[in-house]
Amino acid sequence: MSLFLFPKESKKRLRPGSIPSVYPKRKRDDLNEAFLETPRVSDRLVPIKREANRVLAEYLKANQVTDTRGDVPSSHDSEVASIYEPCGSSSDESRCEIESGTSSNPLEERKFIVSRSQLLDLFNTCKIYHRYAKADVQQVIGTMVRIAAECMFCGYSWQWCSQLSIGTIPSGNLALSASILFSGALTAKVLRVLKCMGVAIISTRTFLTHQSSILFPSIARVWDNQQKEWSG
Repeated sequence: MSLFLFPKESKKRLRPGSIPSVYPKRKRDDLNEAFLETPRVSDRLVPIKREANRVLAEYLKANQVTDTRGDVPSSHDSEVASIYEPCGSSSDESRCEIESGTSSNPLEERKFIVSRSQLLDLFNTCKIYHRYAKADVQQVIGTMVRIAAECMFCGYSWQWCSQLSIGTIPSGNLALSASILFSGALTAKVLRVLKCMGVAIISTRTFLTHQSSILFPSIARVWDNQQKEWSG
């Protein structure tokens, strides 16, 4: 019985600073290949993205997509209340003036990160006389930025928004909330990473509002429609 509880003594000893492990020892070449090998994209991401686009398309059916990316004269400026809890002192609960409608899906567009200085350089020239114009960030709503520019020569002023709007909601804010929910990522960690990088983001409260009032109802409608198709 004592032999079963206490196995035969071995002469092998752990080196100083080493950590015991139940896994078998791997060769050095195998370890190097594991570190150098490019990680493969999981095939599970494909159906997840397909279902996410289906849910967002269901929401777009009931909401008009409006184009706020073009120039909006400042004389026609108006502020409309939205469902946002902005993240940052430069944000408020308003959106850009709607100029014209479009049928494209802004949630499927590819997006880029642009520095503030590089973005303002695009608006330092007057569109009429091509003279110097002063541009500055007028408003930030989550991931959307609104820029106001004024010509120092003729006084012409205009405004520009970086995203389309779905109803009163900037599309980038809704896309960020949907991506967090459908990917299963932790909201606090995703927003913390973007905040550490200096990217304008939404708040956790805004994400919860999108989740309860937009995303969950859209998921339920997609599920009901699929059940009707399969049963009918």
